[in-house]
Amino acid sequence: MKNNDGSLEIFYIGTDQNIYYNWQENNSHGGWHGQSQLPGQAQQITAASNKDGHLEIFYIGLNGRIYHNFQNPDKTWYGQDPLGGEAQQISAILDQEGFLHIFYVSANNSIRHNQQTPAGGWKGEEMLPGQAKQVTAALNKDGRLEIFYTGMDDEIYHNFQKPDKIWYGEDPLGGEAKQIITLNNQNGRLEIFYVGTDNGLYHNWKDGPDADWNGELPVYKPL
Repeated sequence: MKNNDGSLEIFYIGTDQNIYYNWQENNSHGGWHGQSQLPGQAQQITAASNKDGHLEIFYIGLNGRIYHNFQNPDKTWYGQDPLGGEAQQISAILDQEGFLHIFYVSANNSIRHNQQTPAGGWKGEEMLPGQAKQVTAALNKDGRLEIFYTGMDDEIYHNFQKPDKIWYGEDPLGGEAKQIITLNNQNGRLEIFYVGTDNGLYHNWKDGPDADWNGELPVYKPL
């Protein structure tokens, strides 16, 4: 993740299940500071940037519960804080209006969503259609959120906000995956990359917010 000064910062779970981070010094032109520890232990972790540029991490504790920790204005860390909900896997993203959203796979494989409120708190857990093994989120070029996930049948599905911010519902996208990630191209187009059930690497993309997806194309196929 990038700090608001442009320097990179990484977060990771050590082999002892403790949470660590490391960051670039001298505003991204220097070396790395070295490993530092944050409170808590985790199974999985993700990070996002708040509207003001301060970083926030979200993680699943060893008890399966969701926690977060965030930078104070002086770049110190607030400390471990329970957020509510239980998860197997989690993804975080900042929306166009400057509010953080988390999407996660619950203990019973349902897809859940929570978001920041204008007052600075969190709205609370919301269930979305479908069941998943893994979920990831991105912003369309017009600012609408879209999630991509692998179903219990390994098929790839997506769900997206309509112009009124209501969710469309579960929609099959095509392809089968073990793991999936999404990001925006330089021109704002969404693209997904995923590891297929045959261990090949594939991608799919669309040409605009309301355009169709182009379909599965291999990046690498095993022999």
